[in-house]
Amino acid sequence: MKLRRWMAGGLAALALAVQVPTVRAEADKPLEPIAVEYWNPPREDVEALARLVWGEARGVKTRAEQEAVIWCVLNRVDSPDFPDTVVGVVTQRKQFTGYSRKNPLEREFLLMADEILWLWHKEKQGCPYIERCLPADYCYFAGNGKTNRFSTSWPIRRSECYRFDTKKDPA
Repeated sequence: MKLRRWMAGGLAALALAVQVPTVRAEADKPLEPIAVEYWNPPREDVEALARLVWGEARGVKTRAEQEAVIWCVLNRVDSPDFPDTVVGVVTQRKQFTGYSRKNPLEREFLLMADEILWLWHKEKQGCPYIERCLPADYCYFAGNGKTNRFSTSWPIRRSECYRFDTKKDPA
């Protein structure tokens, strides 16, 4: 179980060990729980991602497209072709042009960034039940303020873009 609470002065977290079932190897064997260690995302990463979403995706139609901007950054952190930190990726020259340290920190985007960073960390620990809205090999992104496109290569070609189901937005 994980408990999170937003407080006026910043993020505060209370965590217990998280028990998540593993993937079943054989149909007749029960699932075995795995312990997932709690991790509090660095505030500078949460704020950088929140500012990025505000600058790049606040006008898109779906929450999934906003979350995908964050997953795109995390995919780059995991790739040997990009900087290996969230702030390094977000501030890399001639990349995410909507990012600015002057962008406002909106609660909605802070909470989104915090949650996705936590899911990413669980994924790194081997948790098999992380639902990404963007596959791990999609490191490229382009948008026009109303819609975002994600791809595995640059330049982005419409025929190769990741498609979101705009009729089903869980938010």
